[in-house]
Amino acid sequence: IGTGYAFYKPAPVPLVKPLAEFPMTAGQWEGKASSNYGPDDLRVPDATEELNAVYRSAQGRPVRLYIGYLDSQVQGMELIGTHFSRLYLNMSEVAVGGQRAEMTVNRTVLKKGSQESLVLFWYNLNDRPVANRYSAKLATAVDGLVRRQTNGAFIMVTAEFNGDEDLQRALRDEAGLINELRPA
Repeated sequence: IGTGYAFYKPAPVPLVKPLAEFPMTAGQWEGKASSNYGPDDLRVPDATEELNAVYRSAQGRPVRLYIGYLDSQVQGMELIGTHFSRLYLNMSEVAVGGQRAEMTVNRTVLKKGSQESLVLFWYNLNDRPVANRYSAKLATAVDGLVRRQTNGAFIMVTAEFNGDEDLQRALRDEAGLINELRPA
């Protein structure tokens, strides 16, 4: 059993560039690192690397970007788990596109007191964006067996809003930031 485990044990995959070098300027957006992790302090537990930044467009709305990266996932140290259970409530999928190909992400609203935040999130597994958490779990398991790699990232974009009309503006702003930051 020990030899089999050593053979199938996933190998850590470090990032090519550290998240500390992630662009803080993208199109009309200017970002700044932040120590405030936004609604409910949602983070990847024991992330190998993290990025937490607030971007502002020319219109000034703050949009928060969080990326939590694990160079290898093992039982108890996973991207998908109960630590994000609040995100799965009333979640739906939405396509974001713009100048680039459409990408499906998850959409939910978190409430804290009277403040509401629109949250868009997805998983990035070996440069493949995956919205569905069950598909992400399956892809991670297959990559672990076939490639001996279980690395991945959880990516979350949030913006506060007030009312339905502002919710639509928040969605446009978040999708705009995502499109500016996505590789061509």
